[in-house]
Amino acid sequence: MPALPGWQDRSRFIARHGKLSFYHYDFYGQALAKVERDHPRDRHDVACMIRDEWVKPGRLLELFTEVECQLIRYPAVDAAALRERVLEIASSGV
Repeated sequence: MPALPGWQDRSRFIARHGKLSFYHYDFYGQALAKVERDHPRDRHDVACMIRDEWVKPGRLLELFTEVECQLIRYPAVDAAALRERVLEIASSGV
């Protein structure tokens, strides 16, 4: 999956140990990867991200749309199926 625009700004700080800082990778990037993989556990994880307001369905669709044209570089990704799943999440909110 391509990195989503602005992912660095959305990566949440976890902790600092000495000179090292630890961050959660962008929740939108995580959610999109989970939607693409589409395992039952991934669907549950994305639903929890939405429930906990870490991911907003409409924003997920916006970010997906920004990188959709780059999916041609990822032949293992079924771009049409991924688009359908993202649209379903955006329309239902889960």
